[in-house]
Amino acid sequence: MGPRHRFRIVICGAGIGGLTAAAALSAYPDIDVEIYEAATQLTELGAGIGIFPRPWKVMQILGIEDELLKYSEVERKEGPVPSFRYRKSDQEPGFDFYTLTTHGNLMLFHRADFQRVLLARLPKSYGIHLGKRLRDYQQRSFGPIEVVFEDGSTTTCDVLIGADGLKSAVRKSLLTEKAARARSNGRRGEAASMYDAIDPVWSGTNAYRALIPSEDLRRIAPDHKVYTQPTQYLGKDGYIIAYSVDHGKYINFVAFISRHDLEYSLFDGPWFSPVDRAEFTDHFSGWESEVQQLIAVVFIPAIRQLSLTISEYITVCEATSSMGHPCYKILAFICFWQCYTTW
Repeated sequence: MGPRHRFRIVICGAGIGGLTAAAALSAYPDIDVEIYEAATQLTELGAGIGIFPRPWKVMQILGIEDELLKYSEVERKEGPVPSFRYRKSDQEPGFDFYTLTTHGNLMLFHRADFQRVLLARLPKSYGIHLGKRLRDYQQRSFGPIEVVFEDGSTTTCDVLIGADGLKSAVRKSLLTEKAARARSNGRRGEAASMYDAIDPVWSGTNAYRALIPSEDLRRIAPDHKVYTQPTQYLGKDGYIIAYSVDHGKYINFVAFISRHDLEYSLFDGPWFSPVDRAEFTDHFSGWESEVQQLIAVVFIPAIRQLSLTISEYITVCEATSSMGHPCYKILAFICFWQCYTTW
């Protein structure tokens, strides 16, 4: 009898989604896992990450709670805890109108610290291959899945997990295959819906994010409430989220501007790019002083990223499934992740 075949999983994407999937799989030593990432290096993309109580339970199950707590100034608590302060801010003075209370803290982290903890959780046997952008995959009735990369190289696996972002090649290949099958079986309407669901569309909203050094804000606003209370500042056609990360060293700042008349249109420009702060500051002129103080210390170029709507048109069949809610429209920014699985 020859050597027993070891179950092999390939994960495309080494962002938060791919690394979390890999960390979960590390509980099964009889499974081989390889991670392929399109970027040539694992950069500290993004800024702040907030984890509410329910996903925090996943962190506990993964066994990374204690390591994560080393990177947060938030003291972990159970029971009812105020998590977010909501203010009507497109006027002076603004005012609080709601406080979100959760059963357990909203835990706040710098994305780079979160990524660092996930990477440390992976077994040394896991391979991480950089500069490997997926082109497509081939799935047959029997035998392994063949994964093809843009550089022409290939690999095989028993399960392919796509965590390769909103421009996911796994998603494109999966839905193209399913649409072709539906069309060949005479389900032309279903096939058309699947083809339409391949590419995300613009929601009409852009996000502008930056990390603000807390010391810069303290010079002009030593008593600003955002040091201790995560806050959403809301107004007409826009809002700002701000909270402290990295043991209070930085303020995570994200400003959102919405053009509802442009929902489901095409955006003429890059989905993700550095921009001058002037691109978003005019929208918030006339907003309350807490907002003006935050905007005043966004010195470096902000990062603009699109808010995109994804129609998650993936149903379970004999060879595919998705990690997520089937047939559900979601709003997502390109720093967020989605996973798709095929086996």
